Amino acid sequence: MKPKKKSGPKAKPESNELHSFLTALVGKLPKVRVDPKPNHLCFWVGKKMLAFTRPEGGVALKLPESTVDTLVLKKKAARLVMGGKAMKEWAVFQHPKPADYRGDLGFFKESAEFVAGGK
Repeated sequence: MKPKKKSGPKAKPESNELHSFLTALVGKLPKVRVDPKPNHLCFWVGKKMLAFTRPEGGVALKLPESTVDTLVLKKKAARLVMGGKAMKEWAVFQHPKPADYRGDLGFFKESAEFVAGGK
């Protein structure tokens, strides 16, 4: 008898629209590579991840700790929590419509520079 495969969270139907929008928006940034997965997207600069979509909604971005602190303080993003641990350099942005992420393009650019070692 074969063991059952564990299945991760299923992507929400609206995630296809979000994935298409973010691929077009963020995938055009210099040196950024889009890596589609079954339930989410990952964005890379070289071998370093700068962002990923979350199956339960939203986008996590790696940013300088001071930027994340400011975003959380201003309630523009939440700190990413994984395994019960708050990540110092990761912020989660959540918007009702994919087009709303256009306003976060500056943060995607900052993230790409940060992970590439530019800041």
